[in-house]
Amino acid sequence: MKKQYPFVWGAQYHRAPTPEARYWRDDLKKMRELGFNSVKYWVQWRWSQRTENSFYFDDTDQLMDMAAENGLMVTLNLILDVAPVWLYRKYPDAKMILNDGTVVEPYAVGHRQIGGHPGPCYNHPGAREERIRFLRETFVHFNAHPALTMWDVWNEPELCFPQRYPVKTEKLACYCDNCRQAFTRWLERKYGSLEHLNRVWGRCYLDWDEVEMPRGERAINDFVDWREFHVETMTAEASMRLRMAAEYSPDKINYLHVVPNDLNIWNTVSCCSDDFDMAKECDVFASTMNGGAMVPKLVLSGARGKVCYNVESHLNFGEVGMHQRKLELPMLLKDFLPQLGMGIKGFMFWQYRPESLGTEAPAWGVINPDGSDRPITGAIREFSRRLEPHFSRLMQSFTLPCEVAILKSRRNELFHYCAGKLAELGQELAAYCDAFYWNNRRYEFINSEILVNGGLGAYRMLVLPSPYLLSEAEAEAVRCWVESGGILLSEAHIGGYDDTIGRHSENVPGLGLDKAWAFHEFDSRSPLHLPQDHSRSFADAAVQNDDVKKAMTACGCHGGKYFPVMLKDGALLLGGGRYAGLSGEGITSEGEFESGIPCVISRSYGKGKIYYCACNPGVGASEWPEDFQRFIGRICRETAIPATLNITAEDAFVHVDALFFRGESQPAYVVMMNRDKREAEVELELESGAVMTGIFSGLVYEMAAGVNKISVSPELTDIFIVK
Repeated sequence: MKKQYPFVWGAQYHRAPTPEARYWRDDLKKMRELGFNSVKYWVQWRWSQRTENSFYFDDTDQLMDMAAENGLMVTLNLILDVAPVWLYRKYPDAKMILNDGTVVEPYAVGHRQIGGHPGPCYNHPGAREERIRFLRETFVHFNAHPALTMWDVWNEPELCFPQRYPVKTEKLACYCDNCRQAFTRWLERKYGSLEHLNRVWGRCYLDWDEVEMPRGERAINDFVDWREFHVETMTAEASMRLRMAAEYSPDKINYLHVVPNDLNIWNTVSCCSDDFDMAKECDVFASTMNGGAMVPKLVLSGARGKVCYNVESHLNFGEVGMHQRKLELPMLLKDFLPQLGMGIKGFMFWQYRPESLGTEAPAWGVINPDGSDRPITGAIREFSRRLEPHFSRLMQSFTLPCEVAILKSRRNELFHYCAGKLAELGQELAAYCDAFYWNNRRYEFINSEILVNGGLGAYRMLVLPSPYLLSEAEAEAVRCWVESGGILLSEAHIGGYDDTIGRHSENVPGLGLDKAWAFHEFDSRSPLHLPQDHSRSFADAAVQNDDVKKAMTACGCHGGKYFPVMLKDGALLLGGGRYAGLSGEGITSEGEFESGIPCVISRSYGKGKIYYCACNPGVGASEWPEDFQRFIGRICRETAIPATLNITAEDAFVHVDALFFRGESQPAYVVMMNRDKREAEVELELESGAVMTGIFSGLVYEMAAGVNKISVSPELTDIFIVK
């Protein structure tokens, strides 16, 4: 039977032991009155299996019945990172061990008030069997309940909570004996022979038992493999949970929800969660998220066309030391409607009633602690009233395919951590998202698997932010795609590290791309060494080698992190992080820092075109975002990458998204946002006679033939129905 996916509109409610039972009936009734159609309850391992052979679901059973009485669809969120006390008595060796030897004892934190966090090592076989047993009991117990609609089998997958950003190598998990054995087996599968491992790692092991667990990031090859192993461990855990949900509850929708890996708090090094891999076996995909150009796009990209939900909106954030802001309808629209325009199909607040335990209290609630309305309560009521009639149509409407792909390679991310540049790479990814978003070009992320397996065919442009680490297969896939007509926009030092052999490349572009493309980098320098009078000169915090620090102090550095690049049209672009001159055949200088030495070039290759920036403008975008956005807009125009609805505006302050019914050329909905405090004049193309009516603003635009010029009110965010 084909599963039907609803538009989700609701809130998380029960994280035992709060809210107390005396609130339940009135709260669920009011949730329905506010227009919510969904509620999420937590089922926590420690709470529901207090002894090895007993299971307690009484409180959730009552809540399930109350949800049914009020016509609310229920999602049960399975929380296994609160392991019961008896588990550690049965398996004392199940606790995670940090790189510095610390044993992670179970404890309580603000978001896991009942203790048992962060749970046992994922590679401990006994603990895994106990998780499977608890999951089986839970699926069987609740499967037949009429209110149950979805299973969320993993809340924000992460390897070990104490190791979030900023990442400290000595605090990474897990170094227990089970991980050591599993890692050795993983290496045997990857390399096939000890001789191959020795060649890549640069070692002289005589037996697999001699392989050490990587303890530091400075060797690169072993560290990248070590974290890749933990990413695959997490993916295997997700697969187990999702397959069990499909087996024991086949008629219900199953998914897990991530915090998108933006290389900030959630990152490949410490959390070891890969959005692309996590989404593969989900019926739908979901996330904790707020709006913006990057986070929803990470989720949608990982989903690869599956329905996506925002199931833990943190729009209404706060804590005991910072109570909530006054949140009214305009701010709710500014956050939620652009997500709708990107393709998100529903929202759930964290959470309905404010916390009463720990430091999250008394915040997060969409009502006051006494149950009365807050400003956001009224905003929710109005949002429900206006949008609920469109829920069904929104589920049937979709964005057009993306024409720009941005590579997000987890091994390249791990390499950047080794280089001390992980946060910088995250800034670059965000900068490219913002630039394409505000230029109204449709973009998404791809991973290395998509790149290597021929997944570039649907895209016109490929963007490579700081592609320092590259494999032979990746390099060849990029080369072939450009030769056949693709447009490549690459930052500095592409393939500077050859991931296939585990060595730095002799020439850059690396892996033979310099010969294929007939240009190369020369005189590669840190911008700290560039001859410039720069007001932002600084001691580079990424330098970790003591000898380098001493040398910097001795010789002095006159540059800074950023440096100006003069483009051929007279505009300025800010480079950052890396600099090199470029030389080669058939290149066109697009920008220079030192007169006569191009550091931004373009050239044709086969049927395609390459734009190469040996100055990492994605780093400089953090200082000069509007100049970077204009640079990206210019490249999109030169290469005929079309804007959504062919929108044109005087500046990049208005964004539009269009949602279409299958096979229709006229959009069903248009989402429009003006981020400026001034009225904006824009032009866009719709069919003659089309009428756009703002669902929240009431604005009406009647379209004539061809291009239509319209005025967009200051700071307007609205979704328009098109008829």
